[in-house]
Amino acid sequence: MMQAGHIDNIRQTYIELDMEIANLLQTIERSVGIDKTLIYLTSTGYNESPTLLQTINHRIPTQEFSMSRCMALLNMYLVALHGKGNYVEAYFDNHIYIDKKLLEEKKLKVQDVLQECENFLYQFDGIQEVYTSTRLLQGAWSPQQNYIRNGYNRKHSGDIIIEIAPGCTVEDSGNGKIKVWRTSWVDFPLFFFGYKLEAKQETTPKSIEYIAPTVARYARIRAPNGCEER
Repeated sequence: MMQAGHIDNIRQTYIELDMEIANLLQTIERSVGIDKTLIYLTSTGYNESPTLLQTINHRIPTQEFSMSRCMALLNMYLVALHGKGNYVEAYFDNHIYIDKKLLEEKKLKVQDVLQECENFLYQFDGIQEVYTSTRLLQGAWSPQQNYIRNGYNRKHSGDIIIEIAPGCTVEDSGNGKIKVWRTSWVDFPLFFFGYKLEAKQETTPKSIEYIAPTVARYARIRAPNGCEER
C-alpha cells in the first residue's frame, strides 16, 4: 500500500502538469490559434517490475542477463580462437560492435568472425535470437528479420544485434539502465487535438506506424520515405 506522502507527491505532480499544459494551450491560442495547430500526444514507454512478473498472479519465469558479463565472455572466446586482443570494441543496448581494424591486422575475415560470435552467443540462456550484419544484409527474408532490418543502419548500428528472451532483466546494457525485456502487445493512447478536428473516438486498433503518415497528412507534407502504412 502506498504511503500518504507518496500519494500526495503524485497528486501534486499531476496538478503541476495540468497547469503546464493549460499554460501551453493558452500561449498557442494567443499566438497562433488552436484551430491552426495540430497537437498530438501518445505514450512511448512501458515499465514492468521483475518482481511483479514473479508474483503468484503472473507466474511468469524470469532471469537476469548481464550484457557486460556476456561481452567479456565473448571477447575471451575470440581470444582463445585468434590470440590476444580487444575484439569487442563496444556495446550499447543490444548492439555489439567488433573492432574491424584488429581483425584486419590479424588477417581475419569479418564474416567468419561474426559467424563465430553468432554460434557462441546462441549458447546464452537469455539470448533468443542473434542477427549479424551479414545476415541482415544478405540473409533470407523473414518477418522478424525484416523488423530488425528496418531499424538497421550500416554506418551506425552494431555488427551484431541480439534479441533478448522475453522476461529477462537486462543489466549493464551500456546506458546505465536496467529493464525487463518484453515482446507482447502493449496498448497505448493516441490523442489528436486542434486543427479544426471534430471530437470523436476511434476504437479500432492501429499500430504505431500510422502516426507519422497521419501527422504528415495534416501538415500537408509528404510522409517519411520509410513509411509503409497509410
